[in-house]
Amino acid sequence: MSDGDAGRAVEFVGPERVEVVPTEAPVPGPDEVVVDATVSAVSAGSELLAYRGELDPETVADEELPALDGDLSYPLRYGYAVVGSVTAVGDAIDPAWRGRTVFAFNPHETRFAVAPDALRPVPDGIDPETATLFANAETAVTLTLDAAPRIGERVAVFGEGVVGLLTTALLARSGAETVVAVEPKDRRRSLASEFGADAVVDPSRYGG
Repeated sequence: MSDGDAGRAVEFVGPERVEVVPTEAPVPGPDEVVVDATVSAVSAGSELLAYRGELDPETVADEELPALDGDLSYPLRYGYAVVGSVTAVGDAIDPAWRGRTVFAFNPHETRFAVAPDALRPVPDGIDPETATLFANAETAVTLTLDAAPRIGERVAVFGEGVVGLLTTALLARSGAETVVAVEPKDRRRSLASEFGADAVVDPSRYGG
C-alpha cells in the first residue's frame, strides 16, 4: 500500500448491521506517524454488544483512548487491538519510527495517523497475531495486581476466556499455593491446565 492510498474501516451502522467503508488517506501531523494495520483483533465481548445494539448510545466510548472519542451511538467505529507497521512520520518525529511494528488501541481500519506516545513497539520475536493480545494481557496484569495473592493462598479464576487464561497464567507464577480454574467448556479447562492451573472445575457438574 503506497503512502497516497486511501483505506477502509469497519463501521457498525445499526443493530446487526456492519459495513466496510472507505476512509481518506491519513496524513501525519508534525507530531504523528501513520500506521498500516497488519492484523486487528475482535473483542468477543464489547463488539458483540455493539453488533447486537446492546450498548448505551449515550455512554462515552473511552475517555482514556483518543482513538475512541465520542459516544457509542451509531454509526460506530470500534475496536482496540491493532498491530501494524509505521509507514510515514511527521516532520517532528524521529525517522527511526518508520518501519517499526507497533500495537495501537485503535478501531478496525487499514491505515491511521496517531501520536507515537499512543503506540507500543512490539518486541522482536513476537508475531503480530500474538501482539494483538497486549490489551488482554494488560487487563490480566491489572486483575492479578488487584487480587494481590499472598504466599500460600488459594485462588480461583471463574471463566477461562482469553483474559481468564492470561490471569491464570500470571497467578500460577505468583505466590499463590493453588490456582483453581472454574470453567464449563472442556477445551478451556484443558488450556487452563496448560497455562498453569493446579486444578480445574466444571461448574455444570454441581448445578441444581
